[in-house]
Order: sequence, then structure tokens, then C-alpha cells
Amino acid sequence: MSNNCFLEKLLDGVEVEWTPLREVVHIRNGYAFKSSMYCNEGIRVIRISDVQKGKISEKNIKFYPLELYSEIERYLLKANDLVMSLTGNCGRVAMLSNNDLPAALNQRVACLRPKRNIILTRYLFHYFDQISFEDLTAKTLYNNEKLLPILFTKYTKFSIYYRN
Repeated sequence: MSNNCFLEKLLDGVEVEWTPLREVVHIRNGYAFKSSMYCNEGIRVIRISDVQKGKISEKNIKFYPLELYSEIERYLLKANDLVMSLTGNCGRVAMLSNNDLPAALNQRVACLRPKRNIILTRYLFHYFDQISFEDLTAKTLYNNEKLLPILFTKYTKFSIYYRN
């Protein structure tokens, strides 16, 4: 059964709204941290290699000095933020927990954060953590396109549940 057929069956009789992704989430790209500034403790840098299938890796963790907090404040992450790899194994997603904090977003990693309380980050996680999205990103990269614009244009509609 295709994912579209399964989704149609799952949503049969359920009131949903189809909305462009950009209307329900803020999508932020990361900062180009200087690797020469990495240190043994401080603010964790969430890099592409940290975003594994559904989780944040604990291998080879990199930190940025706490005293540079104000310089990178706009890239700081929160618990339950959804992060996505934009290059390499493109489209992998993970959710941050309190244990991962303080953390900041590295370049070529996106943060998807809901704008309003009409959608849960956990829903976004499950929506993007599926084979069909990974297949789409692999095909897209094969065609030499970038993932970030696709999040705003080609792949902009998905279902969200809402209550009356």
C-alpha cells in the first residue's frame, strides 16, 4: 500500500486542514561555527553527523565556548526542537531533549519549530521520519537541488489535525 493510499485511509472521515509548511513552522538554518573554537565543554554544536535516524548521536560531541553565548544566541535550540540534516544523508530528523541542551544549530542543519499550538513537534517528527521523505530528499539531491527550498515550495502541504 502506498503512503498516499495509507494516509487517505487513515484520514477518512477525519477533519483535517492542508496547509503549507511555512505557515505552521519556522524553518531556521544554522551558523558556520569555527571548528578552531571548539572546546571541551560549553554549548553543544548540533552538526549533521549528530542528526541520526530519529535521534541525536552522542559520538564525537563538539562544544562552543559559553562566553560566546551572545554571538550565537539566535542559533540556540530548545527542548523538543526538530532538527533536520540538509546535506549528506539529507532529510534525517531528530528531536532535542533537555539532556542535549544547551545546544546551537550548525550550518547545513535546519531547525523546524512550530509557530502556533495547532501542530505538535512530535507530529512533525513522525511525518518527516519516514522512508517516503528520505526517498524524496535522495531524488532531489540526485537532481542537484537544495533541500531547504523544497521545504518551502515542492513539499509544502501536509495534513494537520485540529479541533473545532
